[in-house]
Amino acid sequence: MTVAGRSSCRPQPIAGNLFVKNGLHSQTNVAALTTKLHKKEVIMKISSVISSLLIILLFAGCAVEEEERSPLEGAWNLVYSEWPGHNMTFPDQITGSSIKFFSKEHFAFAGRLHVDDVPMNYLGGGRYTLEGNRYSEMFDYHRSEDVIGTTTRILVEFRGDTLIQRWPANENWELDDLHHMQKYVRMP
Repeated sequence: MTVAGRSSCRPQPIAGNLFVKNGLHSQTNVAALTTKLHKKEVIMKISSVISSLLIILLFAGCAVEEEERSPLEGAWNLVYSEWPGHNMTFPDQITGSSIKFFSKEHFAFAGRLHVDDVPMNYLGGGRYTLEGNRYSEMFDYHRSEDVIGTTTRILVEFRGDTLIQRWPANENWELDDLHHMQKYVRMP
């Protein structure tokens, strides 16, 4: 601005902290502005790199494969059973209900069955191994004391959401003619 043809001595802003004084740019202010702009660019680049790394780590964490689960894991409801030595089947001559549970390494079953209207608690559990269709139960507890500490070899078959167990298998994993059979359906 001029007053009576003279230029004002007050510096006039032209951009941020950059001033023109008598038509000249202040060298100090230009250097300070350049340094500030450079710092902002560096900070923006670092922020961009950190954001990218966080996104990569997030997706990498999602891509980690879960440990493969045993097809047994979960809860199963007994729907059919044969005890050929006793000529009885569930739910015909034997009524009630029973559920079997499997975790990664343990099993447990519990139920209340009725044989000729006489109630029987059906309880047991322990550790198991599964290799293909060969399933072994090592009993840590059972309603019958003489079963605790024993191992039962069972052949298993999966048909969709149905588990079929046949036992006892001998050391060669063969079944005799009078083996037991149970069918379970996976519970939701």
